[in-house]
Amino acid sequence: MSRSAIRLPGNIAILFCCLMSKGEVIHAQANPQLTAAISITKPRTPLHGLLLAMVTLSNRTDHQIVVDLGQDNEQVFVFTITSPDGKITRKQFELTEGLHRTGKETIEPLTTYRQELVINKWYSFEFAGTYEVSITMKAEVLTEPAQYIEAKCDHPIVIEAANPEQVGHEAQQLLEIITRSTTFNEASAAATKLTLITDPVVVQYLADGAAATNIQVAPILIGGLAKVGNDEAVDALFRLTASGDQPKRMMAVNALEYLKSTEHDPGLRRKIELGLQALTREN
Repeated sequence: MSRSAIRLPGNIAILFCCLMSKGEVIHAQANPQLTAAISITKPRTPLHGLLLAMVTLSNRTDHQIVVDLGQDNEQVFVFTITSPDGKITRKQFELTEGLHRTGKETIEPLTTYRQELVINKWYSFEFAGTYEVSITMKAEVLTEPAQYIEAKCDHPIVIEAANPEQVGHEAQQLLEIITRSTTFNEASAAATKLTLITDPVVVQYLADGAAATNIQVAPILIGGLAKVGNDEAVDALFRLTASGDQPKRMMAVNALEYLKSTEHDPGLRRKIELGLQALTREN
């Protein structure tokens, strides 16, 4: 465990915070004006469930601070995971084309910015056991040229034996957020989490969410069904092709076309081909 603070022009401090295995945070300076911290908020889950971390940036100055977190607010984070067998994997955000969040966050005076990270987005935990996870961030402070704010967290994560019932309960909670939310950001965040659950039990919740939600969130959930790509997911996609919502119907067809071209199981691939042919005849 190391800690240090660097005084910067404009009375901004860079704070290095590290969450220890017992959950305590060590602060390098008693009254820093700008602090960053990363904590593991969900360090234990059954196999295929979600693991979560929280990033907080606190502005204790009397003026606005602008921090650049990079594409989709995730570019500045680096994950290093040591698996139970000792293998070390380093994961960094991969830049992609298309529409993305700019990552520039304005933090008002005396306020705190919070952002949740779904660790499964960076690493697929395929086996039960204890993993060591290190998360680091280095973000530019745009209101202080050439200055950065940094944070680091090291923490063990425990993947327990598979428990579809428990994972299903988590998926149900996310589905309720998706279907009841009045804001796109909240619904899309829950939908993205749902797509990162890899237990087959998630198919039911992805399908229910895609059928019930508006067109803005449906692409995330339909993409989740395509990612699962098993027999139950294919059935769910075909059910969506009967939707009276034409955009949803087309997204489901596109997902099935994708699975047809990528599926390795000849039986499932043939099922998709026959189903698509039937849809063509109906139209």
